[in-house]
Amino acid sequence: MLNGQNSDEITTAVVQNVPYQYNLKELLAEFDNLGLGHLYDFVFLPSGETNKRANLGYVFVNLHTPTMYSQFVQALTHYRFEKRAAKSCKRASVKPAKIQGLHGNLTLARKTAHPDAFFVAKASWPVHIPDHLPDPYSVQSRFSR
Repeated sequence: MLNGQNSDEITTAVVQNVPYQYNLKELLAEFDNLGLGHLYDFVFLPSGETNKRANLGYVFVNLHTPTMYSQFVQALTHYRFEKRAAKSCKRASVKPAKIQGLHGNLTLARKTAHPDAFFVAKASWPVHIPDHLPDPYSVQSRFSR
């Protein structure tokens, strides 16, 4: 259980050991290449305060359902991200995030995220997004920016 939730209620994952050089666009593309693009409605890749805006080595991903969460965990556990696979032996680890669900993660993003640090799928509407957050994008339209 996580914060009183059964494992069949978990939809938000934290993926650790994401290479620092990845930006959100590259990470979403890699998820798509793995066939995972249809499983999630929210991705938040926190970044540091440096001018390089390197990520912090982890990403929060909210999946549509607990079953999709399980598929995502299975696909990414021990995965070596392609951008650094030749130079790093680190493998991804995946576990339930402390904050679960789309609404909770949007609240976190609202407090801490740069607009380029997170993605919200259009299919997740009609979710209320606070005015100061960017409009949601589908993966395809996000890439065309």
